[in-house]
Amino acid sequence: MHHEMFEPRIATREEKRQVNEALGRSFCKTLTELITNSDTSAKNKHNLPQSSGLIDLMLQIPKGSQMDTSAMRAKLAGKYPQRAIRIEVVTAKSSGRPPNEVVVVDEAQGMSTSALKTALMDIGGDRTDLHGSVVGRNLFGRGLSDVIRAHTDAAIHTFDGNKLTIARGEWPKGGHWRIEMDYEDNPQKKHFEKTYLQPLQVGTAVRFVIGDRKRCHIPDPPDIVFRLGNFFMLRLIASDPNVRLNLKQYRAAGEAADRVVFDFPVGQVIDSFSRPFSPSKGLLKFEPLKVDFLLVRSQRELRGAGVDREARENGLLIIDELDAAYDLTFADPDYEKAYFLKRFFGVVRINGLRSVLEQHLNSPDFPTSPLRVDRDGFNLDHEFSRALFEFISAVLKPYYEKEKKLAEEKEQGALSAETRKRLDEALKHLNKYFHEITEMSGPGEGTPEPEPPKEPVSFFPRSTKLIAGRPRHVLLLIRDDVVSDGCEMVATASEGISVQPETETIYKKKSPRWNTHENFFCFRVTVSCPVVGQTGDVTVLVEGADGNYLPEAKLIIEDVLAEPEIVPPETMEFRPSISMGRPGRRNNLVLFVNPKAISLGHHVQLAITKKTGDVRLIDPAGERCDELNVKLNATEHQVKGQQVLRVLVPWNGTTWNQHATVEAKVKIGGPSPIIAVAHIHLDEDDEKGGFFKEVKYGPIDQKAPSQFAAGIITINDQDLLNQHLLGKTKEEYDRRVSQDRLAQQRVATILLEEASFRALQQLYDDNKVQFPQRREIGEIHQHVDEYKFASAVNVFKAMLK
Repeated sequence: MHHEMFEPRIATREEKRQVNEALGRSFCKTLTELITNSDTSAKNKHNLPQSSGLIDLMLQIPKGSQMDTSAMRAKLAGKYPQRAIRIEVVTAKSSGRPPNEVVVVDEAQGMSTSALKTALMDIGGDRTDLHGSVVGRNLFGRGLSDVIRAHTDAAIHTFDGNKLTIARGEWPKGGHWRIEMDYEDNPQKKHFEKTYLQPLQVGTAVRFVIGDRKRCHIPDPPDIVFRLGNFFMLRLIASDPNVRLNLKQYRAAGEAADRVVFDFPVGQVIDSFSRPFSPSKGLLKFEPLKVDFLLVRSQRELRGAGVDREARENGLLIIDELDAAYDLTFADPDYEKAYFLKRFFGVVRINGLRSVLEQHLNSPDFPTSPLRVDRDGFNLDHEFSRALFEFISAVLKPYYEKEKKLAEEKEQGALSAETRKRLDEALKHLNKYFHEITEMSGPGEGTPEPEPPKEPVSFFPRSTKLIAGRPRHVLLLIRDDVVSDGCEMVATASEGISVQPETETIYKKKSPRWNTHENFFCFRVTVSCPVVGQTGDVTVLVEGADGNYLPEAKLIIEDVLAEPEIVPPETMEFRPSISMGRPGRRNNLVLFVNPKAISLGHHVQLAITKKTGDVRLIDPAGERCDELNVKLNATEHQVKGQQVLRVLVPWNGTTWNQHATVEAKVKIGGPSPIIAVAHIHLDEDDEKGGFFKEVKYGPIDQKAPSQFAAGIITINDQDLLNQHLLGKTKEEYDRRVSQDRLAQQRVATILLEEASFRALQQLYDDNKVQFPQRREIGEIHQHVDEYKFASAVNVFKAMLK
């Protein structure tokens, strides 16, 4: 008899599969592993608590009060030392660096050679000993190893004050993962030259190259800051005012520096309370855990669960007492995609959760994980996770049902069915008319209607040209019989081209339809590019009714053209005077200056004079600030071939419903400076489901018959003519709009007036219409009359049925 003993090892394909499933297909997950490691190490270095204190402040907000975390973050700023984490993303070959290179650098503790070797050799081991028994966020003990194994050309540079250690990993052809390490005792400055570390400064740098960007997509420049800050596992680090997540990008359009910051949406606290949870089901027994709940209703709709999980905004962030985030969920599959929870978000803090998870992982007899190793939240096949979600769901179901009831009541509204029908029909014609004359969708008046697309998903038009720096709006058409209720579409664009929205949920009843062919859903897609001569495409994938993706739709970007002639202002002015933007990304105010009135060399002082929330300007170094000084120069500000200067004023905010007033001031020698004023709005998209969304009857601040704002046309009930024809109360307004032809005519006239002037403003903002000097009033009158001539009959027919 022969006897043999051997130790099996995991096959190479299985090793690669595990890391690819965990991190290889997600840019955000990859960076999260490194950023959380760096944040934990920095806090250990300064002997700081792992929790920033923000959640404690949020839980103290009384029920019914408004929650604005930007104000809370201001209270915490300076409480602890600043800790910087630098992220570098390279996609441009012209940078001189490998395309798709990513580097994350911290100024934390650094690692000794032995500690780094243990971390890379003992994959999945307990890491508490490597941090001096200080508990951190690294639960599975494989984050660093998974990152460098999931991508290519990986290297780690670390200095702990004594040794400089450099480790490189590779997959030999047909072989197993292996590490090569070099280290230098008491290194000199010259030894740091080929590293990403500052000489003799402790810290760690991790560098790798994303080998396949189709599988691991690097978000485009307009969206990358938002996606990183919003990603649920990074939210509490990005919201810590004493952590500086500095993002440096090397793109085809040039270099850009930003700071990744997150604020929870502004909203009303629905409730805040605590409940005990006993996790004693299963093999292990635990004492009851205190669970803190914070439930908030946002002022705007939030992006929900779907194919693009990393962009989700609503849901409950499940964390522990160390600020480690584990999941973003409603904890009940029946509510995950519920339309009435679009504004619902909050925090569930489970005190003592970390210890429960560690005991399951470290059980000597039967180690298991309540969490998914792919970092997608809790493993609901695990008995602990199942019990936890059943508990959370039972506690929160009454709140979910209340939100459903409120949504149903809002849908019913205060107006009669007849009045709503008339107004909805009129708005439908207004939106069609608006899109046609602003070239945001199909053909104009008098041209034949296009044939329905043969493909289930397509763009209309299928190709387009862009004006550099100007958004272009096209339609995405989706046939209604190929999708199910609640499915999602995901859009991506070529390098240098941006597309919004990147994701959209399709609802059978709520999603807008194409007026030309009602069996197609119709979504407005905005495409832009700052580089003249750029070409590329936009690709959209849509989840089909069977759960598989439908054939992709492509929009071809044929060319990016230089912008048309700009009429100089008298001195200087912001155009447009209201700058709309999205949180977490770089937006721009545009200040136009007449060089004949304000010559080159003058300084423009820019300052935020009033604001709500954390809206800041961005200086050339990428730092957020409240004031900027810009010196006018030809190289940077002269519009090529035109007698006008253009100053881009970058700004960003941290969440929706923030506002600011910006003042530009120039002194040219007279008694008073020249001043221009602009307003920043981070409001909910006012074009969702159509540009004009609703008609209301109520008071407005200005002395005018009506007002358009945020998709809503408000008819002023304080206007004397409106009172005479429409009544003084909403009840009387409802009755007259349903029955009285004079009232119906008044409403139709007001709708046409608002739509005409708003369309004209849109064309002016898009440089599609210009007014000759000294003839502006006549030109405006002529344009408005043309728009009314084309659309009035349909709007009046809708109101006067």
